[in-house]
Amino acid sequence: MVTASARPVWYDEPITVYPKHRDMMLVIDLSYSMAQEDMLFDGEYIDRLSTVKHVVSDFIQQREGDRLA
Repeated sequence: MVTASARPVWYDEPITVYPKHRDMMLVIDLSYSMAQEDMLFDGEYIDRLSTVKHVVSDFIQQREGDRLA
């Protein structure tokens, strides 16, 4: 009912826009639980925060042209 009352009109074919970049926000947990040394990396156990840092740094290097915060 709401869509019909707005009287949508089709003027032409939709225009596809391919953006040059993507805007992304990364959120990382900094709580005490991230100090747990239960992640296996290169044969030894390291804390969760260090593991996240390794994964995020690899992710950031692969995001060419994207804007990250």
